[in-house]
Amino acid sequence: MQIKLWKNSLLSIIILTMTACSTLPPNPTTQTAQTTPTTQKAWWAARFAIKWPKKNKEPDWYMGAFIANEVVSPILEKFKNNIILWRFHRRAARDHAGHQFSFLFYTTPETAKHIYAQLKSNQMLTNLKQAGLIVRDNYDNPEKLKKPNIEDTSDKSWSISVQKAWPYFIMGASQLWLELIKEIKAQNDQKPSTMTQKVAHYKQVTKLIRELWKDEGKHAFLHHLNAIFGYAPLTIRF
Repeated sequence: MQIKLWKNSLLSIIILTMTACSTLPPNPTTQTAQTTPTTQKAWWAARFAIKWPKKNKEPDWYMGAFIANEVVSPILEKFKNNIILWRFHRRAARDHAGHQFSFLFYTTPETAKHIYAQLKSNQMLTNLKQAGLIVRDNYDNPEKLKKPNIEDTSDKSWSISVQKAWPYFIMGASQLWLELIKEIKAQNDQKPSTMTQKVAHYKQVTKLIRELWKDEGKHAFLHHLNAIFGYAPLTIRF
């Protein structure tokens, strides 16, 4: 069935940005790999598996904000001149991959090696693992080339034009979400020191971001995205 939505009808769509989806396989291992030339850019990923809560409870979504701000943000700042594109990816299902927060970035294998080294030595990541909040972390092999093309982490069901352009869109969305985390934290006088306090803090930050999305997302995000495309009709398939 198809429903054509005209003009501002797009604004009624609920979009779950950076939530569970199947665009990126949890840990791709079946693709043909080639030895990577040192100057060849490609997509690389760092994946963080998050502890599942008890049955019948939703995933700890606040852990994404925790990891993004405390673990990934310093990397983005340090390597901002070397990373061409980047984004966050989330997935959560009670299967072998579980709840996973991923950081994807497009750069040379040499830069990827340095980024992985920085991540593995990050003290906060070590603390999160020791506290049992992150159950494992894994990284691509920078010696092997698997995703050299801009479109290689896009959904293959999309047109090639969208596949090639979409990474720029999702990087902007990821940056916006990260900046919201920083902005809300800056407005909060709390200075959590213990892991328990930090967890509670990021729970509150995530709660406030969700409220912003609910109250302001329709105009600030969806309306203006619709406007960029000239209020063109959108077809939804169920």
